[in-house]
Amino acid sequence: MTDLSRGAPILLFCMARPELLERQSSWGGGKLNATTVLLEPLNSDEADELIARLLPSKQAGTPGLRERVRDAAAGNPLYLEEMAAAVAVSGGAVSIPPTIQALLAARLDQLELGERHVLERGSIEGELFHSGAVAALGSDGTDMAARLVSLVRKDIVRPDQATFAGDDAFRFRHLLIRDAAYEGMPKSVRAQLHERFAHWLDTRTGDLAELDELVGYHLEQACRFRRDLGGVDHDAEALATAAASRLEAAGRRALDRSDVDAALNLLERASSLTPSDRPDMSLEVSLVWALFLAARPADAVSRAREAAVRAAEDGDIVGELQAKLAGLTFYTRLEPESGWTELEELVERAGPVFEEAGDEAALAHFWYSTSWLEGHYGRSGPANEAALRALEYATRAGAQYMVRHCMDSVTGKLINGPMPINEALAWLEQAQRDVQPPDPWIDVYRADLLSSIGRFEEARDLHKAAALHMADRGMRLFYLHTREVNADIEWLAGDLVKAEEAERQKCAGLEEIDDMTCWSACASWLAHLIYDQGRYDEAEDWARQSSAAGASSWTRLTSLLVLAKVAARRAQFDAARELAGEALVLVEGMQSPFTQGKAALDVAEVMWLAGDSAAAIEHAERAASCYESKGATVLLGWAREFRTMVEESAASAGNR
Repeated sequence: MTDLSRGAPILLFCMARPELLERQSSWGGGKLNATTVLLEPLNSDEADELIARLLPSKQAGTPGLRERVRDAAAGNPLYLEEMAAAVAVSGGAVSIPPTIQALLAARLDQLELGERHVLERGSIEGELFHSGAVAALGSDGTDMAARLVSLVRKDIVRPDQATFAGDDAFRFRHLLIRDAAYEGMPKSVRAQLHERFAHWLDTRTGDLAELDELVGYHLEQACRFRRDLGGVDHDAEALATAAASRLEAAGRRALDRSDVDAALNLLERASSLTPSDRPDMSLEVSLVWALFLAARPADAVSRAREAAVRAAEDGDIVGELQAKLAGLTFYTRLEPESGWTELEELVERAGPVFEEAGDEAALAHFWYSTSWLEGHYGRSGPANEAALRALEYATRAGAQYMVRHCMDSVTGKLINGPMPINEALAWLEQAQRDVQPPDPWIDVYRADLLSSIGRFEEARDLHKAAALHMADRGMRLFYLHTREVNADIEWLAGDLVKAEEAERQKCAGLEEIDDMTCWSACASWLAHLIYDQGRYDEAEDWARQSSAAGASSWTRLTSLLVLAKVAARRAQFDAARELAGEALVLVEGMQSPFTQGKAALDVAEVMWLAGDSAAAIEHAERAASCYESKGATVLLGWAREFRTMVEESAASAGNR
């Protein structure tokens, strides 16, 4: 709203606890005309003013009352409001409870039994509750309306907008009042009421978008209270099974719409309700993916290994192999030098098992891991084909989160492939219109292409909006890979300092979560950015660190090119040519004009520094041809400028 509504006079006011900024430090930051205000407790003068307004004049003058209320409130206005209400009811003879919780409990104790009964039933639903739910949970329908009116008059609840058509809704004046009413009931009563409320909710089909999540929550609460009371019987286990089923369904939908935080919360709760001797492997694999997408790859690997052991004990060979495949695929991100041979062997073993079982979800994960493996070895064609197969099986299986992830992989390979930029942009724009909810990765890819044709401001805005979308949805892994500032965009725009800063931040974030495979790729590109600023020793150090981490083919290529250019700058021409030759061999199997053009232009620089102008011109022309076929006008301009510089330099040397 703040980005797209600058032409309208709008005040957008948001309230949150300070912990929000601990989880999302960038929230609300970087916006024009935006500020953060920290609400402090009321000071003594402000508290006295509020007490004077709230207390009846007769009680306001009671000796010492104002001071005792003010000291107990410690600047909390809710305490002052509730204390004033208690004094008004009692006529002034009231003790001062030490905490707001004690005060609210005492306030509720003063209510008539029927009124308290209504509040307790309402508290099962939450801060907002419906009269229909209160009636369904056992309140006396004859007097319920009158009791609600009385509670409104006492300012304990207030009328509110109903969620369910044809019903009346009320809201507790404060969430702490709801909590006091709820916690005043025994656990056995709460268990019964949660179960009954879940069944009542199920009769309201069509009114709620997240019915599974709400029903699952109330069944979960009923189950946990029964377990707390020692009631681990058939009924409690039936409740657990029903709760797990509803929470899993809600968690899968959250994962499908890329709401990672919600998915992780729901799926973990569903898993905790599932019997350990009967693991749900589909649920466990989804949970492994949610952990990975939440930038917790180490936890994802650990969870996958545990799931594989449980599946093996249960005799589930498909589930065991699927869990092992996910765990090993993510493990190669933590340990770039390890696991690739083991992953290759597992892929060969798992494929036939999944094919025989006809398990389309397992086959989607199989082909995703195959694409990851082929990409690591620089085999672009097989990697692309495997990604398409993964997308096909994920679509058949209805695993929307895998569909989106595979689609992002296919899209990335597509836009970096031979398709010209103008066609790729049109394809991406149509893809974004076709997908729901919007896919931020599509906009990241669009931003990359726009920067290649010089539309830098548009690219920056598009990229930043996509990155913030990822951060808001809890897509922490993807946010680490994108950040709000894109190093590639700034590099193409000529701001090397900003590009380096962005890439350093990305490296730091990836190192923090131990995603060392992606860190090595990031480090190799950082080496390139540092080289372009003339800091050759530092560039060499980063390139060697990247190679030592155990890199993919693309990462090794980038590091080799930096090391070749550094060697040429030091007049170590034999070493430079050898390194450049290795890079040219490595790039042969890569079907990306961007990568092929960058390699050719870097080798051209090596040859020019080594005094071989003819070879330098040849490689520069090859780079220009790659960029021209792609339509990357910024890079094409660089290649042509370099070729012209070499030609003029050679001509000048010949004249001398």
